[in-house]
Amino acid sequence: MKKTLVSILVILTAVLAANAQKAENTDVADASAAALRVYRVLQTQDWAGLFEVISFSPAVQRQMPTDANDFADQFESGLNANAEDAATTKKMFDGMSEIQVGTAIVNGKKAKVPTSCRITIDNKSLTFNGTAHMIKVGKAWRWDMTSSDDPAVATETALSALLGIPIT
Repeated sequence: MKKTLVSILVILTAVLAANAQKAENTDVADASAAALRVYRVLQTQDWAGLFEVISFSPAVQRQMPTDANDFADQFESGLNANAEDAATTKKMFDGMSEIQVGTAIVNGKKAKVPTSCRITIDNKSLTFNGTAHMIKVGKAWRWDMTSSDDPAVATETALSALLGIPIT
């Protein structure tokens, strides 16, 4: 009886470990895919789509529109507040190419995904290496902008990490 119980426990442990590994592998793939979606949303300047892939702090979420189109309108209005900054931002996102994401490093509900992209502006091109900081909300991985209760600071922090630094 003891031997049978031990055998069952060993088998059960192996099955649970395999299922945990499978869930972890899914999280890694899903976090990396979500980071790629973030890049695609930025590249196409799909601000309603951005609403679907980000997660702000609870304090910021209470201030944000609950509709993707309202969010997009508000986001674009903020971008266009300064015409020169808006033009530079548009050039930067339009100039994104060769977007790549690596294998996510998952730690609980947070993940770090290595990223790279080439940005070409006015025929000058640089390759950037960065990190997409992702957070799992429910079953979905989102771009983590929970670092600050100030949406401008949170966005700048997340975008700076995503793009990272130019490499030579």
